[in-house]
Amino acid sequence: MRTVLITAFEPFGGEQINPSWEAVRQLHERMLCGFQVVAKELPCAFGDALTTLYAEMEAQQPELVIAVGQAGGRTDITVERIGININDARIADNNGNQPIDEPIIPGGPAARRLIFLHCRLRRLSKEFVKQAFPHRCRKPQEPTSVTM
Repeated sequence: MRTVLITAFEPFGGEQINPSWEAVRQLHERMLCGFQVVAKELPCAFGDALTTLYAEMEAQQPELVIAVGQAGGRTDITVERIGININDARIADNNGNQPIDEPIIPGGPAARRLIFLHCRLRRLSKEFVKQAFPHRCRKPQEPTSVTM
């Protein structure tokens, strides 16, 4: 079965909920765009989050991974295109760690294009977000709320 793994973080910074996880968990075991959705909550702890993500990727062997996060102040769903290889925390994680200007992957590239290396993936991601969160996406004649 074709699988999409979608992740979000547990609450952090003293909050009781994380809106990104509250949205994502509702998608678990749904069929969207011909894919079975597997939702996974990640720990909000540097290092632990990647370990959990990699283990779930190994277990599920998904065709697409969508990592969702909370971005305070944003009103629409946006898809980031570039990942920066730096941990730079304004607050401590749930284990009390607060790295500043530390590489996520030592020796890795400074930045990496995250997704959309292929037009089909770009279209699939846009369609997936529209089906998963229809109440957060604007009508087609308006500028899209999903930035690519």
